[in-house]
Amino acid sequence: ATVVLPGGEELEFRLGPELVHAPEILFQPQIWEGSAHEMGLTELIIESIKACDDEDIQKDLLKQIILIGQTSRLPGFDERVANELKDNSFGKGADIQVSVLEAPPGERGG
Repeated sequence: ATVVLPGGEELEFRLGPELVHAPEILFQPQIWEGSAHEMGLTELIIESIKACDDEDIQKDLLKQIILIGQTSRLPGFDERVANELKDNSFGKGADIQVSVLEAPPGERGG
C-alpha cells in the first residue's frame, strides 16, 4: 500500500499478518502465547448475559449489544460479534442485535 504524506512524499509499506492478528486476538486470545485460558470477546459477552438468571432479560440483552471504542469501528467487527453470538448454542435462534456507538467528533481518541 502507498500512503501520501502531507508534504507530498509517498511512503510504501506492506500489510502483513499483524493486520489480521491484532484484532483476532480479541476473539481468540489463545493465539497469544500465555493466554490459553482467557475468554474471547464473544465468550465474555455470553458469560455477562448469563450472569442474569432471568431468561426474558437475557433475550432483551441480546437485542441491545453495544460496542464502543476504536476497535469496534473496524470493518465487519460488529457483524463478526453478531455472527459468533448466533453460532453459539446460547444465541441460537435469538434475536441478536449488535450496534457500534460512535463517539462525538470532539471526543474521538487519536
